[in-house]
Amino acid sequence: MNLQTETLSFRFLTPCFSGTAEGREASASELRVPAIRGHIRFWHRAAFGADSANRVWGSTNGNEGQGSRVALRIKTGLAPSRQTAQLLPHKTHGQGSRRALPQDGRASIQLQRLPACTSDDWAKAVTAAKLWLLAGTLGYRSIRAASSV
Repeated sequence: MNLQTETLSFRFLTPCFSGTAEGREASASELRVPAIRGHIRFWHRAAFGADSANRVWGSTNGNEGQGSRVALRIKTGLAPSRQTAQLLPHKTHGQGSRRALPQDGRASIQLQRLPACTSDDWAKAVTAAKLWLLAGTLGYRSIRAASSV
């Protein structure tokens, strides 16, 4: 069976303070599927509601939990980065730095439509991913536009 895919490329407009499973003390910053998936799920919920997001991306809700209907992979990523960037570059008194993926770093993700995914679910998943790419961010300090994609 040939499953439908959609590949979306992006680059970081600002340094990306993405973490690792080790937390802020990690020796490198890396691009990880769980963080990207969480952000896309947020945009899906904002655009189409929580029920749709749970149906498409899966849920662990009580006895009614279900798996995702869309798989997400990093197709081309960035190598883990030991580079650091200023957390608050607009502050003159300095607020320290943290490991970050570099500004202008490029990557791509691939969505894959799984067998249980309807055409409507697939369209919404792709739209949510594109919303994240248009208006989203990734990682620490993203409220202040750090890690903009």
